[in-house]
Amino acid sequence: MTTFKFALSCGDRGKCLELLDSILNAKGVRASLIRAEVKGDKIVITVFGNRVEALQTRYAILRAYREWRRLNAWMERGKYVKLNDLIKIIGKPFPTDALVEVLRILGSDAHVKGGVLYTNAPNDVVINIAKELAASLEQLIKVKPKASYSAKCLITSLAMLQNKSVQEIMEELRSEGFVEEEGHRLLVTSEWRSLLRKLAGEGRGLAWR
Repeated sequence: MTTFKFALSCGDRGKCLELLDSILNAKGVRASLIRAEVKGDKIVITVFGNRVEALQTRYAILRAYREWRRLNAWMERGKYVKLNDLIKIIGKPFPTDALVEVLRILGSDAHVKGGVLYTNAPNDVVINIAKELAASLEQLIKVKPKASYSAKCLITSLAMLQNKSVQEIMEELRSEGFVEEEGHRLLVTSEWRSLLRKLAGEGRGLAWR
């Protein structure tokens, strides 16, 4: 039996409880191997198990802690976030350009420079949109793994904005001639950003979700 005991700083009791919830629900964390106690501005964690289990769980906890700190730093700072950090927060990749265009269509300023997203959109909105784009991208890759980047951006954006499945969006785009298949490739027949704005109905009162 191997035991690791360590403390994680979290600011105050409310933040510590939030951190503990994030840790217990994080990928790779085996809650049955953990004993945790909030003490003031820290969480004291003890990990039990055989050496391999304990090491894996400790690593997963520390990874969850780093991601929680990144998220909190962004929430406090606002306005900008490194895309690599946002991907780690989401846990999956998403089309960066699609995120920027969706934010703009929904009425926010947004642009990317030097691997950093700058936007005046609320942080929780950015996270929710990125999560939906990531989920749609995952679905798209299963059926069309060699879709072009433009097709990925267009399809995932429309799926999110119109609250439809990737399959529904692809069928609609095919029927209108907006996408075409070239061998195993799925290609957009015109500039995807302009097409997205046309199909999304920019200015028709799309609201934050």
